[in-house]
This record gives sequence, C-alpha cells and structure tokens, in this order.
Amino acid sequence: MGRGKIEQEMNEILLEKMSKEYDDFLEKLSLKSPDEIIRASYEKVFKEDILAVVESRELEPKYVKALLRENYPLEGCYQRWLEEDVTYMEDLRICI
Repeated sequence: MGRGKIEQEMNEILLEKMSKEYDDFLEKLSLKSPDEIIRASYEKVFKEDILAVVESRELEPKYVKALLRENYPLEGCYQRWLEEDVTYMEDLRICI
C-alpha cells in the first residue's frame, strides 16, 4: 500500500471518528431544554464548521496523527478555537 493511500485512509478514519463524536454531541444536545440548546448553538455551529474543514481538505499527516491520538479530536479542535484570539467579524463585514 502506497504512502498516499495510507494517508488517505488515516484522513478517512479521522473524519469517521470526528463525525461520530459530532453525532454523539447532537444526540446529547437533543435531550436538553430549548434554552440549553440555544446556549449551545455557537458550539454546534463551530463544531459543524470544523468537521467541514476536515472533510473538505487533506490535512498534513502529522496533524491527522496528532488528532487521531486524541480521545475527542472534535472537542479538542473546538477548545483550541476558543483559545485563539481570532474573529470572523471582518469577513462578515466584507459580505455586507
């Protein structure tokens, strides 16, 4: 099996793992009250976006390996997003 094939399979495994984690998150969210669901909407949207990024592009193998070592890679990515001092507001302003 070629190196490219192995890297592709690792990406697929990561995507499956993160998709399952997202599905579990949605299942737990569905059991919450409407107020709790509203409060979790930011988390839902950004976890969805993180998953879309993983799905839409090939990550470098070193990042895939690191994420595969995490028990909850989607949650880890979301927490790192929260720790970053970035904003998408300027991107929104451009669209208006």
